[in-house]
Amino acid sequence: MSRTQEWETLLIEFRVRNARNQFALAVQVAQDLLALCESESEVDPDSAAAFLSELGDLRRRLGEYDEADSNHKRALDILDKSGRTDTVTYATCISNLAGLRKDQHKYQEAGQLYTHALLLCEGQLGEDEAIIADVLNNLGVLYSAQSRFAEAAPLLERSRSLRERVHGCDNIHVAQTLANLAPVYRSQERLAEAEQISLRALDIFGRASGSFDLEIAHCLVEIAETWRQQRKRTGEAESYLKRAVGIQENLLGMDSPTVADTLCTLANLLYDRGTGIEAISLYERALSIYEKRFTRGHPYTETVRENLKNIRKGALHQDQNTIFEQPDHQ
Repeated sequence: MSRTQEWETLLIEFRVRNARNQFALAVQVAQDLLALCESESEVDPDSAAAFLSELGDLRRRLGEYDEADSNHKRALDILDKSGRTDTVTYATCISNLAGLRKDQHKYQEAGQLYTHALLLCEGQLGEDEAIIADVLNNLGVLYSAQSRFAEAAPLLERSRSLRERVHGCDNIHVAQTLANLAPVYRSQERLAEAEQISLRALDIFGRASGSFDLEIAHCLVEIAETWRQQRKRTGEAESYLKRAVGIQENLLGMDSPTVADTLCTLANLLYDRGTGIEAISLYERALSIYEKRFTRGHPYTETVRENLKNIRKGALHQDQNTIFEQPDHQ
């Protein structure tokens, strides 16, 4: 088998493992691909950069930010050196790096990267609607994380429209955007719509062929948070959140920031239901995870620390929606 054939075989295996949420196995395969990347002259630059960017995005999801940063920078360096800065691969690599910067709370840089990718897609790449929809979705999620909901809404709604046209109404890409729209609609007091689109997204992922457990967990969180704000079906909401935590722990690990995010949502719900002791325990665990993953003084860490402080002092008001500021880390 030639090195090119070996590369292509391993790359297919990496992508299959990643798509099936078999992250540990995907990382193992990635080690062999990284070794082949050392000989860049024998690997197509676009293919090498795409792999490195995908690996970086996988490591981001696992909360391994330093490794992800290294993978993304190397991917862009390969494309810069080969003069391939006007390709779909380059735009995708920029967008994936922006996703990492968002999770690192480096919002200004993330916005600049997403805007660069969007301009590239809408201009030099001949208005590829599928790629444009991806970037619009990601930029909308970034604005939502910053509570810039008025700006997020039109981006996500445009992404939804494009994805429905390109992929069909019951496609997983459409479901992803629907789930991302839910917190935006909640911020606008459109709770019935938020519930409706979250349930629709859950249905699409549930019927899709393939492994979409993390996406299902995301939908469960959005549905539960909407029910919490509607003050209804709180027992089911608790069940949904505990199921989401179990999925995330199994796939991402016990110390994943995504797990911590869901623990915070569950803690808010439990406090609403009068179980403050359990809520404190969940916040303490979430705080421990954030402190392992982020630098001292990080906004996620400080938000949870402040919530813990409020609970312990007993100085909470009745309106939990304003008391508990929820870290946003999708």
